[in-house]
Amino acid sequence: GRPEIEKDQVGAVTMVGPDIVRDATRKIGEEGKLHTSNVEWTAIKGKYFAVALEFDGDPGAEVLIRKAPAVDRAWFEAKIPIRSPMGSSDSFGLYLVPLDFEILQAEGHGLERMLDLGWAIIEPISRLLLKFMNFLYKFIPNYGWVIIIVSVVSKVILHPLSRKQFQSMKDMQNVQGPMQKLREKHKDDPQKLNKEMMELYKREGINPMGGCFPMLLQMPVFFALFQVLNKTIELRHASWFGWINDLSRPEVLFEMPFPIPFLGSGFSLLPIVMGGLMFWQQKMSTVDPRQKAMVYMMPILFTFLFYRFPSGLVLYWLVNNVMSIAQQRSIQKAGGKPKKDADAGPGADATTPQPAAGKHSKPGKAKARGKKSRATAKEIT
Repeated sequence: GRPEIEKDQVGAVTMVGPDIVRDATRKIGEEGKLHTSNVEWTAIKGKYFAVALEFDGDPGAEVLIRKAPAVDRAWFEAKIPIRSPMGSSDSFGLYLVPLDFEILQAEGHGLERMLDLGWAIIEPISRLLLKFMNFLYKFIPNYGWVIIIVSVVSKVILHPLSRKQFQSMKDMQNVQGPMQKLREKHKDDPQKLNKEMMELYKREGINPMGGCFPMLLQMPVFFALFQVLNKTIELRHASWFGWINDLSRPEVLFEMPFPIPFLGSGFSLLPIVMGGLMFWQQKMSTVDPRQKAMVYMMPILFTFLFYRFPSGLVLYWLVNNVMSIAQQRSIQKAGGKPKKDADAGPGADATTPQPAAGKHSKPGKAKARGKKSRATAKEIT
């Protein structure tokens, strides 16, 4: 047969033995894609729906994936050998199903693997998040609030990593003065400048890459959330409140009388609010004057990027920005790492007050250390 699917289809999926083979229509040639051994099932799927043929473990089943020329449509042609004697029957399964994880899993045969939830390292996290969202929906039947809860919970779980990231930014901010003096002093000698800056980082106990590593550890979770919020049928036609009546599509507050290039004529509020919050966060966290342009570029870029994204995904990122700002403000109020006093050795501030000489103090030793600190400060300036 040649069952076709909706316009937004993304290709064919075939389970060959234990492996899943995904054939994007743009990569299928004129002769098609043939699967001839250990074919468990094959499916033509769109974003939310699929038609699948399951061969009941027949080792002789063959599948040819074809696509129509000049259009983004696909179908499969299946060959199933008849092995049963007269009077008995062979069986196969034909499914017209929504790409709902729980429904597909209940059908068995590994059909839930039709869902593309990311790379191998991302997929387990995506499945866990999807199950968590479905669990929350049983108690809070509104996926808008479910997304907000997921965003808050994920931010709380990742708080230790975020705190390290923000603390690293705070530490970098604390040494901007000495760093600027080093840049002025060695502006004609980049090699010497790099050496002096690394020594400064070492004295202050700062890892210049400390803000990047926690962010990298969080990326698998962010990618998993992107897959779940962008591809699962649960958000299709799911409303939040007011004008946001489909979390799987971009929200439109009103139609403008003219279209904007690349954005269309619909005015979307959530991406603009998200961009404003991102600008605020960038302004709080950027400590290097040379990165000042990023304060403006990143929010503008993300606003354009998210403008046509599903509103559920924009809502998640908006809440994530709110939580990030709250975390960063709490860290700033708590203060960064205390500055080292004169007893801390090289790199200390010469103006740091010293303990008064008393019964347990050693004035001579303290004075000597103070001289060492002043010498170090003089070298930096």
